[in-house]
Amino acid sequence: MKVKKKLRVFARKSLSAIRRFLSLISDNKALIALILTFSFLIALFLRLTPMKWGIYLNEFDPYYEYYLAEKIVEKSDGNILKGIAWWFNWWFEPYPKPKDKLFWAPWGRDLRATSQPGSAIFSALVYYFLHDIAGLPVSLYVVHAFLPAIAASLSTFTIYLLGRELRDDSLGVFSAFFISFSLPFIYRTNLGAKHEGVAIPALLFGLYAFLKSYREGRTSWAIIAGLSFGIVTLAWGGYIYVWQLMALLAVVWLLLNPNDENAAKSYLISNIIFQVFIAITPR
Repeated sequence: MKVKKKLRVFARKSLSAIRRFLSLISDNKALIALILTFSFLIALFLRLTPMKWGIYLNEFDPYYEYYLAEKIVEKSDGNILKGIAWWFNWWFEPYPKPKDKLFWAPWGRDLRATSQPGSAIFSALVYYFLHDIAGLPVSLYVVHAFLPAIAASLSTFTIYLLGRELRDDSLGVFSAFFISFSLPFIYRTNLGAKHEGVAIPALLFGLYAFLKSYREGRTSWAIIAGLSFGIVTLAWGGYIYVWQLMALLAVVWLLLNPNDENAAKSYLISNIIFQVFIAITPR
């Protein structure tokens, strides 16, 4: 009984200390910035830990996405926009569409019809700016290995924005700190990992922008939300979960609040952009 009583006292004191700390955070912008920076660095360093064994891609999907990035750079011919245009030109090419014989031998695989291009496009873009514009001696392989780790670490900032919009700065900081060392998230987004590193921060920012659009009634935020969800579509086959969740949320909310014009407008604008990205991604 004494042990239980001591535990209850300890729990009450701990909760009280947490509440005081969170109230302090809400009033101190410098402290918020410090915690967010610290959370970002934790997230980044944990994801870069495998680098002590060398810079390698991790499992099969990252190698395939790296191959797609190579194809985009190859088709760019010094202009990255040409490479990206080549990918989406799939729609306008006559049948039979070209196939890559390296996969699914002996029939080959239509890469552009069966792949999410987001991770490859972002790697090719970053490589183009670093190598061709900035003149840095980096390889596409290294860029592709680091991209998911760095991009995923930015989730500390996007989830902070979402938490702040849902409630306040305290929730945002709390969320940022805990996502920085979330083991399932790190496992999918460490050095050399695959597309979730690009998709998840975009997803969180899209939800934040959607809430801003709804609460402020601003079309610009709905457009930003749609573009963010579009990045998720390009990068991750799991975009369908987001798409269906947003549709379910809109239907339920508008059934309960049929006169809520802000909700209808925010959903309609963001969903139209979302569906455009779904339509131009053949997979």
